[in-house]
Order: sequence, then structure tokens, then C-alpha cells
Amino acid sequence: MKEIYESIKGGGGRSPPGKNGIWGEKVKDRGEVVQVCGKTAGPFLFLESWSPWLCFRQVGKWNPSWMCGKDIKGSTIGFVGFGRIAQATAKLLSSFGVQRFLYNTRKEVPVGNWTSFRPSCERVDLDFLLSSSDFVIVLCSSNETSKHLVGSKFLSKMKSDAILINASRGDVLDQTALQEALEGGTIRGAGLDVTSPEPLPQNHPLLHLPNCTVLPHIGSATVSTRNAMALLAAENLIACLNGQPMPSEVL
Repeated sequence: MKEIYESIKGGGGRSPPGKNGIWGEKVKDRGEVVQVCGKTAGPFLFLESWSPWLCFRQVGKWNPSWMCGKDIKGSTIGFVGFGRIAQATAKLLSSFGVQRFLYNTRKEVPVGNWTSFRPSCERVDLDFLLSSSDFVIVLCSSNETSKHLVGSKFLSKMKSDAILINASRGDVLDQTALQEALEGGTIRGAGLDVTSPEPLPQNHPLLHLPNCTVLPHIGSATVSTRNAMALLAAENLIACLNGQPMPSEVL
């Protein structure tokens, strides 16, 4: 175990035999990078890649709206759940000229000083968030309360030109309700990094809708993040075997 740990810790971007880029450079806070660097990538990349998927184009026919997407600049972005991942995502997106951030949580969340010179960040009720946001990013935890939280009622309260992003867990979303909302024009589009089950069957309707992008749960698919995940797991195990507190205990 010690040899494995040292191999991970000293990886520095090397790839172990038979693997492709699992180890990466060392990170400052391995406990947080898994949540921040990795999971932030999913929503961020979704926002940057809407154009090809949301133009509702006909192949071979040009029109003025072909390849046109939705601007992040000047938009209102709403977060359902506002933990470390969501806050890191908001901090990154603030550089793109977002007008304001809204979030919905049970308690007020201290957001630090990055909002002092960036867009306003306000805690609001869920109905207001849904009716006001151009992009709704779901990053809440998965539990009995949040199961199918994003359903027909939720989606019907969103703006008709809004985009939904789910990078939390697949069971937070009622996929049948989302399919109906996308086909009926209730919302403009959706981007999913998580589904239920994973992966979806190849004939699943969501995979074939022109206004839905589905990624195979790759929010953590960077070399440094995967390295951090492996290193954190090794540190947890070593601490447990030595009778010491684990650096990142999951209850």
C-alpha cells in the first residue's frame, strides 16, 4: 500500500502501465479539488458548447439561426444547491459577464469576497429562481428529499428559453418529464452529465433529441482530478489502517 501511495503522490503527470493519464500533477488541496476542478468542468463545458445542439437545425439547410446558441454574458444563472462545487462554478462563470447569480438552499451560504467585484449572488426561493434564470444548474445532493426534484412541476416553472444542466446525480431528475418538456418546448434545452441508469440505453429518447446533450458522467475527467481522487482514497485508507482520522471521511 505504501508503494502505491508513493507512486500516486509522486506521479507528476506520468501514466502507469496499461493506463492513460490517470496520474497528474500534485494539487494544493486534494480534498477539495475533486469537487471543484472536476465537477466544475461539466457545467462549464456545457455552457460553452450549446450552439451546435440548440439551434434546432435541419441538416443541409442554412438559416440565420443556424449554430446560434444562448449568451452567458448578461444572463441570470440559478443554482439548485450551492455547496463548494456550485460556488467554484459560479466563480469561474463570473468572468463571462454574468449579470447575477441566484441560488436555492435551506440555509444562507457565505460566498466569500469574490462577489464584491463580480455579479450579485442572492439566495431566493425555488419558484423565483426557476422563473428568473436563463440557465438552471442542478448541483444539490442526492437523497430522498431531492429524488425527482426536477420533474414536470419544476420544469414548467422555468423560462421557455432556459437551459437546464444537471451535474449532480441522475435520480434528482425525472427523465421522462424532461423528455416531455424538451419535446414540447417547455424549456429550450438540457445538458446532462449524470443519468439514471448510467449509461443510458442506446435507444433512450434523450440521446436522440437535438436539444439535449448527454455526457457519460465525466465531470471529473481531468488528469489532475483523477490523480487527486486516487491520492485521497489512498490517504483515507492509510489513515484508517493507522487508527488516525481520515482526511475525507464519508458518513
